[in-house]
Amino acid sequence: MKNSELDLLIQTWNPHFSETENEKRENTIPRKHYMSLLKTYLDLRQVLILTGIRRAGKSTLMHQLIRFLLTDRKVSPYNVLYLFLEDVSILPHLQDGIVFLDRLFLFIWKHTILPVDCISF
Repeated sequence: MKNSELDLLIQTWNPHFSETENEKRENTIPRKHYMSLLKTYLDLRQVLILTGIRRAGKSTLMHQLIRFLLTDRKVSPYNVLYLFLEDVSILPHLQDGIVFLDRLFLFIWKHTILPVDCISF
């Protein structure tokens, strides 16, 4: 995978880089309890893992958290990164292992991004 391909995928997964809101996620049901829990962990600057069964709303919750960071915390859009590593276009390239991680690191370095990562199983 070339860096330009990775850039394109990251842009696709992160419409907030060029848009103010992701309309597709605006009509989701607010999960106030879970959001309040997540907000308490934001300042810890640690990896947080969301687990749950398929279709439970983990990705939706992550998008709601992104919206909170952008609107309430006024975090720059390029400081919030959403990775969707189950995208069929990325799966074959995950076999590159460290090379893929190197390219991802270069993208983050270039844009000074604070990663917010969502991987669902």
